[in-house]
Amino acid sequence: MATKGFIYETPESRFAHAMDNLQPLLLNESNDGGDWREHKATADKVYGRQKKTKLGSEKLYEEVTDKILQKNIKNGNIL
Repeated sequence: MATKGFIYETPESRFAHAMDNLQPLLLNESNDGGDWREHKATADKVYGRQKKTKLGSEKLYEEVTDKILQKNIKNGNIL
């Protein structure tokens, strides 16, 4: 079990967290944002959930995470 404050201590742990955040993002993308729509997810909440992804991989955040979120905001799936 990680001690509070130490979970993002190593590059490996930051990358692992980024990958953990990727799966639900891809699942929401695969159903055309249906879960975000159903739960009336806001951009602030979804971006808040993804805020540490960039620490694990800037490339993943910029090329995948942010593009998926922006697309779903544009399509009205994320408020």
